[in-house]
Parts: sequence; structure tokens; C-alpha cells
Amino acid sequence: MVYKEDIETFLVHIRELENLAIQANEGTITASSFFKHAFERSNKLSLVLSEMELKRAERLEAQVKEQCVCIEGISARVKVEEQKLKALMLEKPIPKESVPVQSTSVVVEEKVAPEPALYPEVIPETLSQTKEKQWISLNERIEKKRLADLWKSFSLNDRFLFRRELFGGNDAKMSKTIGDLNALSSFEEAISYIRELNWDPENEVVADFTSRLEKRFC
Repeated sequence: MVYKEDIETFLVHIRELENLAIQANEGTITASSFFKHAFERSNKLSLVLSEMELKRAERLEAQVKEQCVCIEGISARVKVEEQKLKALMLEKPIPKESVPVQSTSVVVEEKVAPEPALYPEVIPETLSQTKEKQWISLNERIEKKRLADLWKSFSLNDRFLFRRELFGGNDAKMSKTIGDLNALSSFEEAISYIRELNWDPENEVVADFTSRLEKRFC
């Protein structure tokens, strides 16, 4: 589901880019001013898209949780019905005709060695085991998808915190830094990049950001 407010914000940034392009084409702004403002608008567009994708993933996760709750309820009802059926079977008397008459003759049974099974016995999974595997698989897919891009490993609160504490509230600076880190190929390169920003390694926010960065590469 796409949220209306996010779409409206997205369209506003697109219109601003369009106006910049028109002004650059008419020569009413300089090339340097055009590229500067266009880059800022593009970063905001990227931020809006990332937030929309994060909301979509969170909504999907909530739906899966609801389905798991329904499955648990069904499983519980099935167990109750099985217990009732077992109780009825134990209470049902055995007809006299079905009781076998023991013979007085002695029958010597020949013991036959069991033949080895051609195929190993396959024990079917229970409903709860199947549900648990599906849930773990979904969590892994969502986690991998989020960590493929450093942006998507941040919640909305994380982004506001990092933007305020590490980038002085500058959206463009934060977007450029995240883009540069996403382009790197190893955690060592990312740490070298972070050192050049002169952040305080003892700062809790810096430590949190570095921890997210480690998950991105490891």
C-alpha cells in the first residue's frame, strides 16, 4: 500500500526538480546553482522512497504476524478436537462379536526377518514447525533486504536521531554520506571513511551508527 502523504511529498520534489530544469533551460539560474539544488531534491526523493519502502515492509511483517496468530488459533482448535475424538474412542465399548476366541491348539509361527526399507521413513512436519519455518524465512528475507541498503536498516526514529546528532540536521550531507558508504565494498573501507568525518568514537550515537554499518557489510 502506498501512503497518500508520501506520494504528495514525492510529487512536490518532482515539481521542484521540473522547475529547476525549466529555469536552467531558460538561463535564469546558473549551472552551479542548478546542480546544487537538483542534487538536494534528488536526495530528498531518495529519502521519501526509502521511507515508503520501509513502511511497506513493516506492513507486510504485521500482516504475517496476524496470519501466524490465526494459524495458532486453528492449531489449538484442531488439538482440542483430536483430544475429544480420543476420549470418545476410549469410552466406546467393544462389541462381543469382535472379541476373538482363543484357540486351544498351539500354532508355531515362523519368524520372518523384516525386509530392509527401500526408502527412509519420512516424518511429516507438524503445523507449528511449518509455521515457524515460514516465519523465520520471512524475517531473513526482510532483514537481508533491509541490510542491502544502509538506509533501509534505519527506522524513522533512527534517521531523525542520526540526522540531528551526526549531520547537524543536514539532509543533503546525510544522504551523500549514506550513498558513499553504500558504494563501498568492505567494512574496513567504511570505517576508514567514518574516521575522516572526525566523529567521537565514544559517543553512543556514533557507536550505534557504526554497529548498523557493521551489519551492512558482515
